[in-house]
Amino acid sequence: MRRISIVVLSVIVSITLMFFAGTASAATAGGDNSVNAGFAALPGLFDTEASVFYVEYERKMSDKLTIFGRFGLLDYDFDDGAYKESGDGPGLDAGVRFYPMSGAMKDLYIGGSAGLWWTEWDYTDVSWIGTQWFMGSGETTALKAEFEVGYRFLIPNTPIAVNPNFRTGTFFSLDDSCSTLYGLPCSKESEIGIYAVFGVSAGFQF
Repeated sequence: MRRISIVVLSVIVSITLMFFAGTASAATAGGDNSVNAGFAALPGLFDTEASVFYVEYERKMSDKLTIFGRFGLLDYDFDDGAYKESGDGPGLDAGVRFYPMSGAMKDLYIGGSAGLWWTEWDYTDVSWIGTQWFMGSGETTALKAEFEVGYRFLIPNTPIAVNPNFRTGTFFSLDDSCSTLYGLPCSKESEIGIYAVFGVSAGFQF
């Protein structure tokens, strides 16, 4: 799954960059639509490292309100010394943003979204060394709700904006499958958690 995610990400980034380069000279900021490509990360806090690459389509709905859809690719590693897990997978979000200062797609914004994400993962649990549960893999589906705050810096005389942002949320995940190193089933688990990530994106407005 990780190789597939890297290939898909490379294609998305390449198409987005070509789109920016090929049309940037033909427009200026102020349109009702934006394509945003970005990256967010959790830098190794609480035994977890995670990163997300994503592409969004954002649409102006009123003077201060937009809606957006997001496709992302998650990659994470967890290691508490006894249990190690690494996984990756795609996700889809839909949300809304409110721009209180200067109107839609300008300056400060706050927003929220909900999404569905799927991951494939591998684990190693040293507390089970010598047993069939020592290593294994599985698949998980997670539902998440997220709050975000950011700032859209418009580059003068161009259709491009730079958007630093902070996102925090909660998720509920449920294992779809779990198997051990020997192909035997292991227990499926559910989890509720919270997260916070810092990110930045580049937006092309048209």
